[in-house]
Amino acid sequence: MAAQTPKDPRPPLKLASFLCDQQQYAQSVQSNLKALELDPNNVNACTDLGTAYFYTGRSHEAPREYRKSLEINPTHKPTIMNMIIVNLEDAHDLPAAQQAWDRLRETNPKNPAPNSLRQKLDAARGSTGQIPSGK
Repeated sequence: MAAQTPKDPRPPLKLASFLCDQQQYAQSVQSNLKALELDPNNVNACTDLGTAYFYTGRSHEAPREYRKSLEINPTHKPTIMNMIIVNLEDAHDLPAAQQAWDRLRETNPKNPAPNSLRQKLDAARGSTGQIPSGK
C-alpha cells in the first residue's frame, strides 16, 4: 500500500500502530517518523512517536513529541494521558503529571482518565494529597 501511494501518511501510520501493538517499538519509531515526514501535523503520529520513544529507552524525548501533539490538538486525550504516565513513571515529575491530569479534567470533566491513572497520581502524592514541590 505504501509503495502504491508514497505520499500518503496513512500506510506508515497504520504500520507504526501495528508495530506498537506488537511491542516492536524501535520499528514503530521509524514508521512514525515517516508518517510525520509526510504529514507533520498528524496528532496520532506525534503521540505514538512519543510512546515508542518511551518504550525504547528514549523517554526523555517523549514529552517533546507530546507537546507537539498538544500544540496541534490541545484536547487530544491519548496525548494527555501519556503525559501523565511519562511524568509519573519515568520523569517522576509529580507537578507535571498533576498539570496533565488537570488538563485532562478540563477538556472533558465527565469522562476522566481511567481509575488506574488517578490511583497512581494519588499514590505519588501520598496520603496528604498534596503535591510535593520540585521533582
